Amino acid sequence: MRFPIHVLGEYSNDSGLDHCEVTIDEELARRIKLLATTVKKVKATHIEEFMGVDEYYTCDDEVWDGQTDCEVLRVGAEDFYWTGYFNNTGIEWETEMIPMKVVDEILMVADTPREKLPLLLRDSLSEDAKRVLEKKLKG
Repeated sequence: MRFPIHVLGEYSNDSGLDHCEVTIDEELARRIKLLATTVKKVKATHIEEFMGVDEYYTCDDEVWDGQTDCEVLRVGAEDFYWTGYFNNTGIEWETEMIPMKVVDEILMVADTPREKLPLLLRDSLSEDAKRVLEKKLKG
């Protein structure tokens, strides 16, 4: 999935960085769900885990050649997002917040018995959920 990136604070986005790409597979979806459950259980606002993104892109959809530091997955009870810093600066960036619905959809596909998967094809699924579905159908 592609997620827009926002530069925080009073800085302008002179870096050319526009969005990032993260593949949310079944393993990552289960990890995010576990972290969200833990957030609820301990009544925290969020849990952070060092985890980078797959790739960064410019607004022209070209691979961004800059560097980032301290990439973190930040998981709350109802949503999650990635955040980090531009290399050697104090300028922070973050993705848009992603609703837990995305993870729930991926796990619904992953947990559906194979013989019932064709019924899911009628629903509109996210790209990551479709990837999990295709992988499961191939067996």
